Order: sequence, then C-alpha cells, then structure tokens
Amino acid sequence: MNAFHTPYRYDYEVSGYSGRIYNYLRGRCDYSGRVLRAVKYDGKVLLNGEPTFYSRQCGEGDRITVILPEERPDDTAGAIPLNLIYEDSDILIADKPPYMLVHPSGERRENTLVNSIYLHWRDIGYTGKVHFVSRLDMNTSGLITIGRNRYVHGALQAMAHKGLIRKRYTAICEGVPEKEEGTIDAPIERVEGSILRQPGEDGKDSVTQYRVLAENGRYSLVELTILTGRTHQIRVHMKSIGCPVLGDDLYGSPSGMIGRQALHSSFISLIQPYTRQELEFSSPLPEDMRLALEAIGIDSRN
Repeated sequence: MNAFHTPYRYDYEVSGYSGRIYNYLRGRCDYSGRVLRAVKYDGKVLLNGEPTFYSRQCGEGDRITVILPEERPDDTAGAIPLNLIYEDSDILIADKPPYMLVHPSGERRENTLVNSIYLHWRDIGYTGKVHFVSRLDMNTSGLITIGRNRYVHGALQAMAHKGLIRKRYTAICEGVPEKEEGTIDAPIERVEGSILRQPGEDGKDSVTQYRVLAENGRYSLVELTILTGRTHQIRVHMKSIGCPVLGDDLYGSPSGMIGRQALHSSFISLIQPYTRQELEFSSPLPEDMRLALEAIGIDSRN
C-alpha cells in the first residue's frame, strides 16, 4: 500500500477557480451531495490545513483536503484468488470468470467476486468496502470496475452518466445482423412478474451499437458498445434483431457448444477520478468462447 496515497484522503490545489468550497468539490472533483454530507458529519474538510466549512471561499493556490469517513468490509474474505488487471489507491479493474456471482446472494455466500476482492485486500493489509461501479451477470465474463471508497464510486457513476466511461462487449450470436454495423435504439422494460426484460414503449431508454467482426452465415462474432446500462440490455437487444446470444437460456436457447450466454466484457475506458489520467483495459476471449468459435467454424483472428 505504500505506493498509493491514503484512500480516504484527497488533496487538491485550486487553480482557475474562485468560489465556495462546496461548489469546487461538486463541479471540479465530482463529489456527490451524499458523499459531502458524510464528510460533513463523519469526516473532515480542510482549507490550507485548517478545518473549515463548505461555505468558505477558496481561490487560486489554496489547498483543499477532504478526509472521508473510513469504511469496513461488509462481507468475508474468500478462497478464490482475484484475477486483477489493475489497481491503484482508488480503483480496481478485475477480470471476472464465467459462472462467478458478483455479490453473495441467497445461499451462495462464498466464492463470489466480493469474497475474492476482500481476500486480496486482506492480503495487502487494506480494510475498506467494495463499491461496484458496474455489474455483470453471473454467466457473463470479463472486465468490471470497483471503487475503493464512496467518493470514487460516486465520481465514476457520474462520469458514466456523462458518457465518459466506454464499455465494449464481445458476443457470439445465433444468426447474422442484416447490417455489418448498426445502432439498436429500443427502450427496455421489465416483464411483469418475471426477471425477464423486453423492448417496450414504457421502458427506459436503451441504446446499443454493434459491429460484426466475423460471420459464417449461421453465426456471428459481434462487438457491442452500450451507451446505456440496462439490465440484460445486450441480450434483449440482440434477440430483438433476431440474433440472440449463443447459449442464452433466458432470451434464446441453451447450446451444446457453450454452457452459458457467450458474452464477454472485453474493453473499458475511463478517467481516473483523482489523477484524471485516461485509462484503458482489455481482456481476451475466455477459453469457452474460443472453443465455441472453433466449433461453429469462425476464426476470431480475422
């Protein structure tokens, strides 16, 4: 942990701004109102090293320090090592294998991604609470972003709402889209009394861009960029154009070539909330998807 700054303390030097500290933290640093309330009651805000209030004025060259309330793990460390792609004081990027739950649920309290993260944090001597910026279905594999505290979580979610986080998925689909590239703009709503979703006029705005990477007339390898983050969005949208994800037993049909939906979170691009560094990460297709491509006769290298 010595290589990282303290994950609950953030220092800023004011530049090109004059006004209230509250507005600076909200507008320039992406603090949410909820986080600033938590800091007000259980943390600290300093101006040039002295305790202060959000209503105070700050200007060029002033130093603002925010000390967040510390957080504690909300679950136990597990036994499965974390497949860690990137880590700094604020965020982790993990590569989730298929069939792993993100959160403990019901009787499944162990061997989840949360448990793996807490195992890693225990090993490096860090105590904190996991904050997922995004989610993946149990049977969807690939990259997922985790915040190390409540500020980072809120800042990254704000960036996602502004379109500053880009995510791409790779899917094997039954059938071939009519166009090589396209945009599916279809609101998605919940099916009453079910976990299923469907396109519907009363649904939430949902937009998916797709590009066919390879196809053989019966199946296609498709790259997908989601511009919104709805539950089951890719699976619903690909079914809606007649190309359900291979092995999707909710929106298509099971497949003897793969035991899950052939969907992988393959690319994430984001801005580090504190350093403002642009970061990009990619993940190759997992073995079960590569074997499925071989079985259907598509060369993913083309």
